[in-house]
Amino acid sequence: MAQAALQASSFDVLAMKFCYIDPDASFTSYRDAMLQLEATYPTKRFVWWTILIETAGNIPRQAFNDQVRVYVLANGKLLFDIADIECHDAAGVKLTDASGREIMRPEWTSDGGHLNGAGSARVASALWWLMERIGGWNAAVGPLAFHPLAPCRVVDTRDETGPWGAPALDAGAARPFEIAERCGVPVDAAAVTLNVTVTNLTSTGSLTVYPGTGVVPGTSTVSFAAGKTRANNATIGLIGGFVTVLDRQETGTADLIIDVSGFYR
Repeated sequence: MAQAALQASSFDVLAMKFCYIDPDASFTSYRDAMLQLEATYPTKRFVWWTILIETAGNIPRQAFNDQVRVYVLANGKLLFDIADIECHDAAGVKLTDASGREIMRPEWTSDGGHLNGAGSARVASALWWLMERIGGWNAAVGPLAFHPLAPCRVVDTRDETGPWGAPALDAGAARPFEIAERCGVPVDAAAVTLNVTVTNLTSTGSLTVYPGTGVVPGTSTVSFAAGKTRANNATIGLIGGFVTVLDRQETGTADLIIDVSGFYR
């Protein structure tokens, strides 16, 4: 709770998890703590986790994870099921003990519990996928290949002459920007990797970059304070070749700079 109070103003997505060394964790306590956090911070997104597993089965750990899965599914919560990730190999084959309890694949660990390099990359990739889905990426497009590009500027609202230049973004307003067919991004690109920078900020706020011109997600891409310059990397889906930027300031303006460094197709 204390960490949430300290960090909530800086992040849109927060999570609480137990480690593999906490097999006797109480699901009831975890559930109640998560529900309290969600009630205290209704504008934030909270991700529930299963407990990490080991290369040996454990009854309390399996029971906790099964309870989390049932509750999350029944109540529409976000779940990062790290136990499920750890018990499957790269081909999707699940590993269990003789009693059917999930155990960690040996190729993901060097000591039976902690992730090794390959395991860390696997879990990080899964977490990246989850965060991109929360941010609005449409995974229904299927497997995509990444194509890097030399960093190229597609938006700069400080520029009085460019095609995607001035004026600065206005507080509370959303502006669409066409990314496809610019800086080497093809018309059929499904998503783009962007560096989003804000500067000349007249008040505190945040920007949300999202696919197309449709539903605005509840997350932000970059948060900022008046007088500062802030930047963040993001992978954003393209709908009709467009992304839209919503300025969540209550008052004032913000200059926006977007550089593209690759695309998915």
